[in-house]
Amino acid sequence: MNFKKLFLPVGLVLAIICALTIYQAGIWMKENNFIPFFVIAIFLVSGWQFNVKEAKLNHKFIYTMLLAIVISLFGAPFLGIGAVEIFDFGALTATGLIVMCCVPVTLSSATVITEMAHGNAVWSLLITVVMNLVGIFTIPLMLTFSLEEAEGVEISAWKLLYKLLILVLLPFIVGLIAKKVMKYKSKAFVAFIPSTCVILTVYAASAASRKLLYESTLHEILLLTAVAFLIHIILMLVAWLGGKILKLEAPELKALVFVSSQKTLPVSISVLAVLCDNPGMAIIPCLIFHFTQLFVDSVLASHLAPKLKQGGQ
Repeated sequence: MNFKKLFLPVGLVLAIICALTIYQAGIWMKENNFIPFFVIAIFLVSGWQFNVKEAKLNHKFIYTMLLAIVISLFGAPFLGIGAVEIFDFGALTATGLIVMCCVPVTLSSATVITEMAHGNAVWSLLITVVMNLVGIFTIPLMLTFSLEEAEGVEISAWKLLYKLLILVLLPFIVGLIAKKVMKYKSKAFVAFIPSTCVILTVYAASAASRKLLYESTLHEILLLTAVAFLIHIILMLVAWLGGKILKLEAPELKALVFVSSQKTLPVSISVLAVLCDNPGMAIIPCLIFHFTQLFVDSVLASHLAPKLKQGGQ
């Protein structure tokens, strides 16, 4: 049990350390497009482990999904604006932080961490897909409101939709069908595949951006880490309060909290590439936010899981 609890948080720390020291393999994985395959593997396993009886797709799911969209896509950008106004960030750093607050939930890790916490992973997956589709339209709107430089931003709706279909929905369906056809009982190691893929994704992405991390001062990194932590915790608390108002059960409440508070690194970097000819330092807050949220959530999930099990839920 202890090994399973510590696997993801310890793995994330090692991923960052290796990205800064033994980075060659990470760069090779990034350049050879391994990250999309990691995401596919995550949702293949999610489809394999899917149990429709645990889905609980009722009217509360609709309310929960709408609440998650409001918190993540419309509320989070205001937290980014507030942080930029309070702290003396440079223009590029401020842009990166606000962009990270405007993007939707990450495609893979929110579902993995929800499952790790014994939350409703099906709700997490479905809300993730819907939120990313809605985000296609809200990102330009919120960036135009938040950044003067964001005027004229264009997001490829079809490209994002295609990415969701290929990387998330299709593998999930394949995994679901494969389980029904093969009727093969899963081995214990299968449960570690999603977490392993998240760790490898962080390693590859961080290794490819290690030079930017080295260029940042310790003060900047610590300040951005504190800001990212604060924004993430505020989003989690708001989601938790909203879930309590909706009277959600523990598994569904956990799904809401994790999905509402996490932000996707790939989409934020794609948006920055549109906004800036040379994003440079704007990528740093995105990387720090990404790692901070994964580390905090993995530690939190590891503590929530045994409590849920003891409660017999």
